[in-house]
Amino acid sequence: MRAILFIPVMTALLFPCRRAFAASAGNSAGQILKLGGGARHAAVGDAGTAFSGDSSVIFWNPAGLGFAGRCSVTTSRSFLFQSVNYSAVSAACPAGRFGSFAAGWQLLDYGKIPSLDNTGAVDGSFSPSDTVFSGSWGGEIARNISFGVTTKRLFVKIDNRGAAYAADAGVLARFSVISVGAAVRNAARKIKINETAESLPRILKIGAAADLNDFSLIMDAGSSKDASWLSGGVEYSFLQDGADSPVRLRAGYSTRMKTGGYNITAGLGIRDRSWAMDYALVPYGDLGLTHQFSLAFAFGRSVRAEERGTPKKTGPFRNKPGAQSDEFILLPGDSLPKALKP
Repeated sequence: MRAILFIPVMTALLFPCRRAFAASAGNSAGQILKLGGGARHAAVGDAGTAFSGDSSVIFWNPAGLGFAGRCSVTTSRSFLFQSVNYSAVSAACPAGRFGSFAAGWQLLDYGKIPSLDNTGAVDGSFSPSDTVFSGSWGGEIARNISFGVTTKRLFVKIDNRGAAYAADAGVLARFSVISVGAAVRNAARKIKINETAESLPRILKIGAAADLNDFSLIMDAGSSKDASWLSGGVEYSFLQDGADSPVRLRAGYSTRMKTGGYNITAGLGIRDRSWAMDYALVPYGDLGLTHQFSLAFAFGRSVRAEERGTPKKTGPFRNKPGAQSDEFILLPGDSLPKALKP
């Protein structure tokens, strides 16, 4: 009887509307494998395939690790509906010409669910959960192009327990202000729970992102056994009173969240050279609004392009167009040639 109660809770997490509930119930186990990490992505409709920022890329497209310039740690916490909560932690660090390595941990806690006896009476409760441990690598395979892989170990606890291995692979290309990526997530054999073999949610995604001065545009297209969908959004950055930490406002939309018309997501963030805080507001229809938070830190010496085996003169690794601060050389005025003096 416990598994019967668990299926609606698991399905409602990813497919909140009545129509999706009827079409998707029981299609796959390991629902945690459909989730990403980081409130920034949640605020733009869960689009992140073309992202190459902090360590959270391992939950979207591990090829983003190929452009990592510094070590980073990202933590996120999602307060979903009822007693369901989701947590994710990731850490990544570049290793020069050997690319970048990362590790991740995810926990989807469904809270306490009542269990019933054969007469339908409540005889206690149980606490199902999904847990994933992952390891990732990403590196440049050609100028402007990176490749990455992730191996994952999934643990599912309902009444009994099950475990399975899964893998992700992706590619990412960066051209000046535009990035294009593709990833296959959760390639795996079936997981056996209570002597029943269940499929895992294999997902194919392609995405693009463009950094246009103060605006960033993000778009993803995804497909799985459950459905196909589009998601994306816009991010606007502005400075408060000339401060160095820009505030970023975000809005997104996803056709996957069929919540009676409430498919719009929103959020904001504050980012600095070494840290970032992000928040996202995501609707789940009749289940209400959910809140997601994340905190990221970057540290260590920045790895330059030539240390990753790429000529320094190439420009596609810039976060923004135009000359960067480390490309200027300041000289005293009296040392300039006469022809160059003002």
